Amino acid sequence: RQEFQKSVDLNPNNLVARRNLMEFYLEGPWVLGGSRDKAWQQAEAIASRDPVQGLLARAAIWKEVDQPAKAEAEYRQVLNSKPRRIEPYFEMADFYQSQNDAANLETATEAAAALDPNDPRLAFYRGVARVVRGRELAEAEKLLFGYLSRTPNRSDYPSHASAYVWLGQAYELERKVQEAAQQFRAALRLDPGRSEARKGLGRLQLDP
Repeated sequence: RQEFQKSVDLNPNNLVARRNLMEFYLEGPWVLGGSRDKAWQQAEAIASRDPVQGLLARAAIWKEVDQPAKAEAEYRQVLNSKPRRIEPYFEMADFYQSQNDAANLETATEAAAALDPNDPRLAFYRGVARVVRGRELAEAEKLLFGYLSRTPNRSDYPSHASAYVWLGQAYELERKVQEAAQQFRAALRLDPGRSEARKGLGRLQLDP
């Protein structure tokens, strides 16, 4: 928190530092300085400097406090503003992925594709949307395997563990138990705390 605050003090227009500070206030325990009021203050400071980033910051707060309808309203405003940077669309895609909202996930993904049709993250989100819809599962598998094979496991990209979970769910929908289990276990090897993978194995009645 002190380092984020120092960055903001040195440059009040450093929106990355403000967003990091906001997320600390939002997620940090009270005894270490966490405060929703201070998180909102940072979100409003961001909005005063960049309206789109302000909408994204407010949406992140609503998501964290389990108010998805309010978060979605903020993301809808982002989409309507048609930002010319790709990252806001992927931030929206992450939210719609978490809500299993295939239609809006596809809308955000294709808006991102209009800016950069070669971004490797598109394969991940397009694959996820097909799994959520429960259709074109073979294409979903191709997209997700392609993402895993061509994309480094970067902290600012969807994780490989997440891609394996969605592959497991695709196979699960096809009733391919062993293939699904293989993907869920691959996710756990990369991220032992991945609850979705453990739940998937539980649904299959198999051990991790």
